[in-house]
Amino acid sequence: MAKNIKIIGAGISGLSAGCYLQMNGYETEIFEMSTNPGGLCTSWDRKGYTIDGCIHWLVGSSSSNKLYYLWNELIDMKKLNFVDLEEYIRVEDRGGQIMRVPTALMSGRNVAQIICKREKKKFKTVRFFFER
Repeated sequence: MAKNIKIIGAGISGLSAGCYLQMNGYETEIFEMSTNPGGLCTSWDRKGYTIDGCIHWLVGSSSSNKLYYLWNELIDMKKLNFVDLEEYIRVEDRGGQIMRVPTALMSGRNVAQIICKREKKKFKTVRFFFER
């Protein structure tokens, strides 16, 4: 007789836990207080606007990343269409001035260089962290 496990929450964690438990012979029941599963990975409409509460950056979306293979255990990653945006973030102050940060600046190497310049440390020690 299989053990039955109850999971509270049908977000990414709850759904993933349910899948992995079933893959290992457990019966699962997932309870969600919302009308739709997905947790923070959902969107909803309000007053004519679509509010996107979804994640905007998925670690492991590239097949060169080690986490890609974990995602692929649950999702056929080849069927997903990932969009790489040119703009990583845009911040607008109350005066209307806009600061844009291009995605290209946010690569591990560039972030490491920025940290090193600010902290006045040697680049090699930080580069190791980003290239693991």
